[in-house]
Amino acid sequence: MTRSSSHAWIREVLSNWAAWACQRDGGALGYSSTNILARIGGGSRGGRGTDHVPVGVQSAETVDQAMRTLRHADGRAWLVLMLQYLGDPRVPARRRRPLSTTEAARALLVCADTAIRWRVEAEQQLIDILARSADRGRA
Repeated sequence: MTRSSSHAWIREVLSNWAAWACQRDGGALGYSSTNILARIGGGSRGGRGTDHVPVGVQSAETVDQAMRTLRHADGRAWLVLMLQYLGDPRVPARRRRPLSTTEAARALLVCADTAIRWRVEAEQQLIDILARSADRGRA
């Protein structure tokens, strides 16, 4: 896997994990967050329900564990990914939203270029953690 494709992959993984984490933190308890008409296409959103999380629970839990590992290993990297994928962890979960690169840079008190570099480095650290986790699972 090339470096650019691995970063595209981890961004998709993190986006899916963020959707799962928002649903988990939102207190969904396994119940749908939209009515049946919205899910099957009768809603005004063009048939796209918002309650579908495009990731399995086991996969999401693996990424969640990797994020916890990253938090203990490198708090700054964890914060950068949280800001960009879930939102500011200081904000209550129900009001949290992912920040743009510019907003994340402001929250981190750095320029946007530095925030982008930090995000790429954090994504690489998470890729490494997930790879080590997969290697342990095979052994």
